[in-house]
Amino acid sequence: MSALAGRLETLLGDPDLRWRLGREGVRWAAQHRWPCVAEAICREYALLESRAHAHLAAARCNDV
Repeated sequence: MSALAGRLETLLGDPDLRWRLGREGVRWAAQHRWPCVAEAICREYALLESRAHAHLAAARCNDV
């Protein structure tokens, strides 16, 4: 518990760290939206099944 308290104290005292964590949280959440997760699964499947590439033509999360 004391480690958690120390981390929280650090976070509370560092506005730049809070901002960076918030920004990274938003980025992480955007990459894990359901359409992006589904597309990532399709991309993995396409590595195994060449006919699956046709389904990726309308991809919405090309950066995943």
